[in-house]
Amino acid sequence: MAKASTQFVCQSCGTVSAKWSGRCESCGTWNSLVEETVQAAAPGGLKGSAKGRHLNLTQLSADLRPIARLTTGDAEFDR
Repeated sequence: MAKASTQFVCQSCGTVSAKWSGRCESCGTWNSLVEETVQAAAPGGLKGSAKGRHLNLTQLSADLRPIARLTTGDAEFDR
């Protein structure tokens, strides 16, 4: 379940702030910040099922060539 958090919204200009203060930082009006509860959404990978998603697997070819490596002259680094 997602954690609920709070935010403070200015009733004059709509600016959102993480904490309450007596004066809105954006428009400068006093006592216009009101606390609102925000329900955080679940991360994209965790919600719902993978309906309609397919993963196609392919066979790897057996004729893979080794990757050419550069030598630096330092035996430990080249290892």
